[in-house]
Amino acid sequence: MEFKRKIWNLEEARKIFPQIYKITEEYYNKVEFLRKQLETILPENEQEKIEEEISKLIQLWAIQMFDFGVEVKGLWLVDFDNGKGYYCWKYNEPDILYEHDYFSGFKGRKLIKE
Repeated sequence: MEFKRKIWNLEEARKIFPQIYKITEEYYNKVEFLRKQLETILPENEQEKIEEEISKLIQLWAIQMFDFGVEVKGLWLVDFDNGKGYYCWKYNEPDILYEHDYFSGFKGRKLIKE
């Protein structure tokens, strides 16, 4: 799989954001459902199957994000390269609200000044 680097402006990023949100929410809910099953006492082979399924779901989510041209930076965390840094979104934030430079990462996020 080859990552297609894309430079986004905020309008473009927000245009595809509803799709990114919907796909992420679907995978998040599936993973959370399985994760809650791991909190119960299960035979070891059942636990391993669930862990493998969770891993597979996260990988499938990441592939879909890469197909959009966004960069996966963590679990349910994506960045849109804007040429000077990134617009940054983490699942359950209602919109793309933050940005950071190339070097500061998630800890350096600041509200986007429009």
